[in-house]
Amino acid sequence: GLAQLAKSPLLVKRKREILSAYQKYLKDCTGVTVFSFVENCMFVPHRVLIFTSDAVDLIQHLVSRGVGARRLFRPMHAQPSYNVEGEFPASEALYSEGLELPSSPNLTDDQVRYICKLIKGYKGEPR
Repeated sequence: GLAQLAKSPLLVKRKREILSAYQKYLKDCTGVTVFSFVENCMFVPHRVLIFTSDAVDLIQHLVSRGVGARRLFRPMHAQPSYNVEGEFPASEALYSEGLELPSSPNLTDDQVRYICKLIKGYKGEPR
């Protein structure tokens, strides 16, 4: 833990760079929204999240090409340990449209560009 803590400024910086790269390369991609943080807050983008109406199919597209994309965690009310009755349309919409993209600090800029190129190609956008 202490060794990781010593590296944390570099890791946080790289995670922010990766998020910025995804935002840059996907900003004009129709039907895809990259989750962003409030500008003036101190944040660490632990994961890079995007939202699209065909999240499950896009995940399959990316995974079939070697990209480790996955769904978001199920909403809290739907977790077996909570199993809360009721309707939670905002949580359910975010879950159904959200996916996580690779965001390891070891990810290169070329790898981020490649992932964005795959997403744009799937969405019918110019690459």
